[in-house]
Amino acid sequence: FQAEDGIRDVERSRGLGDVYKRQEMDLHSSLYVIRHGFTDYGIRFKMAFFKPETGLNPETQELYDKNILKPIVLFSILVVISVLLTSWKYTNFFPIMDNNIYELITNVRGVSAGGAIMSSIFFALNYLTGFAFLFILTSIGDFNRFYIKKILIILLISTSIALAVGFYQHFVNIEFGNTPFRVNQSLINSTFKDPLSFGGYLGAFIPIGLTLGIGFKGFFRFFSAILFVCSSFLIFHSGSKSGLLSAIISLIVAILIIVTLGISQGKEKNFSFIKIIKFLIPVIIILGLAGGLIVKNRNIIKDSMGYKRINIFMSLYNKKGLTKALETRLINRWYVASKMARQHPLTGVGIGAFIIELPNYEQIYKLKKRPTDSAENYFLQVLSELGIIGLIISLWMFFEIFKLLFRRLKNPVKGDEWKIIQIGIACGILAIFLQYLVHTYIGSYEIKYTFWLLVGLLIVLGRREEGGVVLGQREDGGIVTGGRKEKKEGVEEVKDWKESEKQLRFNRPYKLIGGSLILLFTVVHLWNSTHSLS
Repeated sequence: FQAEDGIRDVERSRGLGDVYKRQEMDLHSSLYVIRHGFTDYGIRFKMAFFKPETGLNPETQELYDKNILKPIVLFSILVVISVLLTSWKYTNFFPIMDNNIYELITNVRGVSAGGAIMSSIFFALNYLTGFAFLFILTSIGDFNRFYIKKILIILLISTSIALAVGFYQHFVNIEFGNTPFRVNQSLINSTFKDPLSFGGYLGAFIPIGLTLGIGFKGFFRFFSAILFVCSSFLIFHSGSKSGLLSAIISLIVAILIIVTLGISQGKEKNFSFIKIIKFLIPVIIILGLAGGLIVKNRNIIKDSMGYKRINIFMSLYNKKGLTKALETRLINRWYVASKMARQHPLTGVGIGAFIIELPNYEQIYKLKKRPTDSAENYFLQVLSELGIIGLIISLWMFFEIFKLLFRRLKNPVKGDEWKIIQIGIACGILAIFLQYLVHTYIGSYEIKYTFWLLVGLLIVLGRREEGGVVLGQREDGGIVTGGRKEKKEGVEEVKDWKESEKQLRFNRPYKLIGGSLILLFTVVHLWNSTHSLS
């Protein structure tokens, strides 16, 4: 190498790439090198990826979108460490490589170590499998609108199956696929874990069903509209107050965004007024059908457990205030979660340990004993089980999700139909987030997978445009058109997105800060597990 270029300083040299990098530094400023990288053996190395000014270049947009995966990676590592240490703690630190464990009693209700370990592993998988689903979805290279439409059609078909089972339970046999406890409450769960999960899913699907009924054409427009109407009816019989409220809020937001989009496009000179009428007519018809069904069956709606639970809540609120209406959550779940966080601020009590420790805290603080459940708030659940470190990373994760959501709404994809569909997906994410404020769905894999499916679709939907749309200009004069390089004398298939540039980047500050947080979490949680949590 020394003889090859003849310019190397032996004492300063650290490799051939270092020469090219210092040559770039001598010719340009350090900021220039950070922005544009340097060349080694004809290969261009990127130093950083900045937020793209436009969505014309799919490479930079894709790399920027993957910022959302960085907090997910950190959060996943915390979950893995927490489940290993928590499970080890419940075995009384018995050797891991063994066929048996000591079935020690872990709380005042007699839950044994085996049950506590199962809870820890089950809750960890709830997070990890959802993240894995998102990684798989966003790692598919050629993910165009053709495949996105297929996924949405599969979503419609699976929803229709769930609704069919729900109608069978409601009108024919409520015991079909249901638990005795929920049967006594007159609540239907369809194909879901419980009625609240079913209602939570319907709350997210309702704005999606509306926008698919507008965006799709032909049979699937009619199919989407029917599912929207049926979902609006059955959500009352799921008994989910949060699902119903989130559906109403997200639906209002979707309609407002669609109307605003129509008005803004109506101001363009090349926009036909017929187009906005074309979109508004399905909205009016679908909402009219749903409203008519509810009005016609208002007695059925009034007799539903969802309607009754809302009346009970409003009655308590009007008579005794919000504190009494939220007594179960505020006095029991949220209070205990805050106590756990205060006693173990950095790492919490361990993944899946909230429901195990809840009866112990109820006895210590002389609280009214209730059936064990989650913290009934996603962020309090994270705080109580993974501490402040987990909460900070979780908030970063949702910050990236909402940053992506607002960016997609601000710069929607091309095509009026796909803009409408994109709005529905965004409002579906909003609906589940609103439910996370009063539920965790920590045992409902269906809700977690639905949430990460919608986030993944939002990422890939804005990643590329369809073939034939000009996306960028190459140095050799070729035009990038959705994965093709067009020349004047034909079209040549090329790989526009290099595999090396698709990978997730971890810069040095991220590694240092992330590694420090993981190390701190591991050390403190191990200490707590062998002392105050033992």
